[in-house]
Amino acid sequence: MSLRLCFILFLFTSPLYASCHNDVIDAAANASYVHKIQQVTASDRVYLYSAPNVQCRLNTFLVNGDPVQVFREATEYRDPHSTRHSVPQQYNYISFRDAQGLFVTGWVQASQLLDVTSPLNAPTGCQKQSDIAFQGQEALHVSHEKNHYQVSGARHAWFYSAPSPECINKKIFVIPGDRVSVQRQIIKNGFSYATYYAQDRQIIQGWLKTDQLVAKNSGDQFRENVDTDSAAKAARILSLFMSLQGQCHFYESTEDSDKDDTFDFPIREDHQSEGCIGAGDPETAPVVGRLYINKKTARVYIDDPEDDDKRIEVEY
Repeated sequence: MSLRLCFILFLFTSPLYASCHNDVIDAAANASYVHKIQQVTASDRVYLYSAPNVQCRLNTFLVNGDPVQVFREATEYRDPHSTRHSVPQQYNYISFRDAQGLFVTGWVQASQLLDVTSPLNAPTGCQKQSDIAFQGQEALHVSHEKNHYQVSGARHAWFYSAPSPECINKKIFVIPGDRVSVQRQIIKNGFSYATYYAQDRQIIQGWLKTDQLVAKNSGDQFRENVDTDSAAKAARILSLFMSLQGQCHFYESTEDSDKDDTFDFPIREDHQSEGCIGAGDPETAPVVGRLYINKKTARVYIDDPEDDDKRIEVEY
């Protein structure tokens, strides 16, 4: 079944708008990163939210059977003065590809989704290799504006559960002419992490040999009229393209000001999580950098390490 989209612009009213706007920014910085495929199991409509807050519902919804990619998890945000006594719900930040090939993003209630088992069935060792490679510095990010690739040649392109020859899956493949969206590339061993959206709506994610792919000079496109909050793009950028998962760093929420045209997200060093060892006091989390996102253009910048007065644009 397909996504029903109602493109009536969602108009926030004060003070609800202010609350949702602040929650959008806070969740964009603080929600936990994940990486999985799920499917809508609810029989009723499953609405998207601009933030993990029941007051921030949008007009767009999913229906039973819709497959989604999940990028963040968060516990429901509530007003400190709320009189609700029920257990806070869990929310997932998702991306959904519609019948036109356009993507919709937003928060949905996690209870309406169910995990989908990957058809690659990666052995434990290969899965660990994939996680390390996907999160590590050796994996180069591919800009979403140019992440469309087409399978070339005259033979199948097999999926690998990790960027290693021994992790090949001899059951799952794409054929010449198929198109995939590439998120990461490892130059040294010639693998690309790609997503294939099958005609039966199955989402397959895994590693492909880069030499079997040809760039198409196009990329994933997103519907911009689903969520009109000025922080919606920043939330999408941080969630889909600027993950700090596995890197022993985390974002800090930022204060928003109408006088400033940029969101400023400090990046702090994580001294608390398992496997993370910082160079300073373990009770502190020093700021090691900042990520700037322009509110109007959605361009991303970091500080120039060689000049404190300059910023460098980052492709995503």
